[in-house]
Amino acid sequence: MDGKRITKLAVQKNDQERINIFLDDTFAFGLSRIIGERLRIGQVLTQPEIDKLLSEDLDETIRKRALSYLSRKARSENELRKELLKNGYEDKRIDNAIAELRNSHLLNDEAFSNDWVENRNSLHPRSQRLIALELRHKGITEEIIQESLKNADDDQTAYDLGSRYSRRLAGLKWPDFRKRLSNHLAGKGYDYGVITRVVRQIWNENEHSAEDSLS
Repeated sequence: MDGKRITKLAVQKNDQERINIFLDDTFAFGLSRIIGERLRIGQVLTQPEIDKLLSEDLDETIRKRALSYLSRKARSENELRKELLKNGYEDKRIDNAIAELRNSHLLNDEAFSNDWVENRNSLHPRSQRLIALELRHKGITEEIIQESLKNADDDQTAYDLGSRYSRRLAGLKWPDFRKRLSNHLAGKGYDYGVITRVVRQIWNENEHSAEDSLS
């Protein structure tokens, strides 16, 4: 089968990670360096071999794009897939890239979900219901969501959130205190029962603290 001879291999000036391939003294295409370094001047490439190299290069481009997205912030598989689809890549190639990242432990929905719950509970408390909704929007499965939330405690996170917010309510009478703190907790997805218990608990603790400071 006839082919074309590699007459020059040159690292691209604007991207040191890519190599320009010249066939029969004419620029033909560029390849990722990790792929291009397998080639040698004088080597003859048939069209099927060229097609295979270009296919491998596209897969490598997708992999690097995926790693770039992940380096900016943690993402679920579904979020990463959506970002890659925006670039017009084929579903099959995206599937392959995601599978490779998953097998390399660089993409893990279980770890992502656990970290999301931990972050929410410690830094931005909200109800289990609201956290679950956020994770569903990110494409996390119900099984993983429930496993991540199995030790979550709405009363505790509502208390932590309410205690911090109550500092803004110092000096308010009970009706206004209850209304404002209840509304704040409701906005974070907590149900009526949790709100009622937590608001009363924080009110009582604040009242006792005020009495102690005067004694």
